[in-house]
Amino acid sequence: MVKLHESLPDVEEGIVQLGHPLASALGFTEEEFVGGPYGSYLWWDGKHLLVSFVVARRQGVGSFSRFVDKCQELGVPIRVPTPVKAMPEILNRWGWSTDFEQHDQDPNEKVEVRDPPAEGPWRRPRRTS
Repeated sequence: MVKLHESLPDVEEGIVQLGHPLASALGFTEEEFVGGPYGSYLWWDGKHLLVSFVVARRQGVGSFSRFVDKCQELGVPIRVPTPVKAMPEILNRWGWSTDFEQHDQDPNEKVEVRDPPAEGPWRRPRRTS
């Protein structure tokens, strides 16, 4: 078990589904994200909260932005492996870096991983003009 922040519940390595106390504390809730057997989930790998698969209930209203802001505010280290759909474009716009790492279970496969900027905000607000 790991204590990420004094205001957050402890987390152990493994899946962090909607409804998990850590997910709820970070705004990763069923009100904001799609649940179910093929729905949104995170994964704590012992060092980072991996944004494994997320689907916002309402696209474009800031659910993911608020989640990322809360993680940064509380110092929860996050990464996005193999981003899909609109996620690569969003992370590019925010200035996240891209790397390719060895897959955990298949040494012949590389996995794309996105990391937030080490300095400065983890996301850049949209331009409104």
